[in-house]
Amino acid sequence: MLLAQIESVPADTLKNFLWAAAALLVIAYYAKQLFWSEKNPQPFAVEGTPLGNKEIQRDLKAMNHRLVALEQWRGQLLNKLDTDKSEVIEAGEDRARRIYTHVEDVRKEIDSKITRLPNELVALLKNTGAID
Repeated sequence: MLLAQIESVPADTLKNFLWAAAALLVIAYYAKQLFWSEKNPQPFAVEGTPLGNKEIQRDLKAMNHRLVALEQWRGQLLNKLDTDKSEVIEAGEDRARRIYTHVEDVRKEIDSKITRLPNELVALLKNTGAID
């Protein structure tokens, strides 16, 4: 009897009913995949337990300790660099002073040889008999 009444339903109403049923099926499928999927966790589910206040405080203290240690190491490194820099500058100044002293000694030796040269030439010429 129910099938006999289907013939009296207009075709547009039947078509709209089938589209609505298909849309409800699609919505039901995606809702099932979203909330009850076996492959993926629920989108708002928390995996594991969040850290408690004790763990956060412990990690914060450890990071602060590491930060203080790194700052101390950096300070020691800067002090060592300053010490090394002053030693290098001092060594360079000492080397420059020795070079200038050596150059000055060589210049004095050459000056004394140049000033003695005419007297030695005269003595040499007298010994060879070129001048009387």
